Amino acid sequence: MHIRPCPTPSALLSTLALAGLLLGGCAHTQPAPPTQPGNDVTTAANPYPDNPAKPTPTWARADEVAALQHEMASLRQQVAEIQQQQTALSQLLSARTALASAPTDTAAPSSSRLQQAQQQYRAGLYAQAVRSLAGADGGGNGDAEAQSSMYLLLQSHHRLNNCESVINIGNRFAGRFARNPQAAEALWLVGQCQWQMQQQDIARDTWRKIIRTYPDSAAAKRAAQRLK
Repeated sequence: MHIRPCPTPSALLSTLALAGLLLGGCAHTQPAPPTQPGNDVTTAANPYPDNPAKPTPTWARADEVAALQHEMASLRQQVAEIQQQQTALSQLLSARTALASAPTDTAAPSSSRLQQAQQQYRAGLYAQAVRSLAGADGGGNGDAEAQSSMYLLLQSHHRLNNCESVINIGNRFAGRFARNPQAAEALWLVGQCQWQMQQQDIARDTWRKIIRTYPDSAAAKRAAQRLK
């Protein structure tokens, strides 16, 4: 009869210790969860890996849309204003072209010539107005129409900066038609041209004449300012 020898106490203790270690390791070790696409640490920390910036809130997008709509409305208004200015400019240029191309008939009645010159003056065609009023520098027969023609001729020469003509016609107008409501203004234009032509002393004499002859006129007030 064969008798198996019993293990010694030290061998049993060693076997139990080894088994405990193995069981402990199995208890604390858990299988790692299966890896799924997009389910890693980086994805959990940043749900927008391709765009690190946070998405724009809905209220912010609404504000941007409102701002753009306001800007578009402002631009539409500016475009409308520019179109209105272009239309007005086109009308003015058309009127000037029509008046410039119209022949000046010196043989026409004085009333027609005056009306034509007035239209040309309002359109800024001062040289055309001077040609239409040719011969009006002496005052004609002295009636109201002749006086208006002479004064308009004076104004046209002043717009063209023809100071010698302004001085001659203005002094003649104020001397012949001293009671005309525009006489003081005619002398004022004369004084301006005299000052511009470096005739300061003569200009001061003209201003004193305005104050003395037409003390209540607007030209007299301006002349008094210049004499201070």
